Amino acid sequence: MVSAYEEVCIWEKTEAVQSMQKCGLGNGMIAMDLGCGLAHYTIPAAIIVGREGKVIAVDHDKKITKTTYNRLMDAGITNVELVCANHLELNHIPDSSIDFLIIYDMIHTNPRIEVYPVIKRLLKKGGILSFLAFGEIRIRKNPEGQLIKSDKGKNITDTYDAALMRIHDEINFNGFELVNIIENGGDHFDHFHSPYHWKKYGEVRLKTLERGNIYNYKNYK
Repeated sequence: MVSAYEEVCIWEKTEAVQSMQKCGLGNGMIAMDLGCGLAHYTIPAAIIVGREGKVIAVDHDKKITKTTYNRLMDAGITNVELVCANHLELNHIPDSSIDFLIIYDMIHTNPRIEVYPVIKRLLKKGGILSFLAFGEIRIRKNPEGQLIKSDKGKNITDTYDAALMRIHDEINFNGFELVNIIENGGDHFDHFHSPYHWKKYGEVRLKTLERGNIYNYKNYK
């Protein structure tokens, strides 16, 4: 039986590749994984775009990017440019230079009012914004990223569907049009990287992770 980590590595090179191909990512493209974390989607993206393409993987956390670099080397991935920066520190990347921009499990941690203009600047006209979010989006924040509280000072939460619709409306307002949905195309790796969950369950297997739909939008303006 393969280990939990080996299982994830296999998933990155098989099922994740298939899902991201369905999203519209293809050979020779220039992709960006904004908030790449530990490269669970950077690796399949790099496999898909091949030697003629490139993936720019961005994360602001130096510790994470060091581990990500090691994971890319272990996987034999050589067509990734790893950038330690936040979404406001990407001025060196030319306008309209990205074919496919990935924002998976990151929109809830960033001021959305800042993120959308960056995406709009970087994506080519006709490029794809690929979006995936999990349960954290239920905690309501304003576009500036500030928590919205009740009169009693408690966090206000929405249903997942209501939160997702609000973000969909924002993305649409910023000049993107939904083109397809890959049902259960993405996995949420927070528990996989949580010492608490490993201690509680002994190990964290891929089948126990939260899954979500991937929503793909075309930049039409």
